[in-house]
Amino acid sequence: MILFSLALIVSPLASLPVRAAPAASFTVNHANDVPDLNPGDGHCDGQPSGGDQCSLRAAVGESNALACNNTIILPAGEFKITPPKNIYGAE
Repeated sequence: MILFSLALIVSPLASLPVRAAPAASFTVNHANDVPDLNPGDGHCDGQPSGGDQCSLRAAVGESNALACNNTIILPAGEFKITPPKNIYGAE
């Protein structure tokens, strides 16, 4: 009887529409190749001291961690991203 009551309470909740997170915009303002410190928090920052230093790698990592269509604004310039090393240490 208890399980049936729980099913009656939970089943209406399952039919509620799921809202997608709003799209975010990340502006690259730092040329260093550093990752985002906390991917998925909606904030692009690769520096532990703060300062909103958003590198291209950090912007891509943050965007990939969010479940929506985001925009990365890239100013003119050269941004080098080094490939990550694989588990065997080769590049």
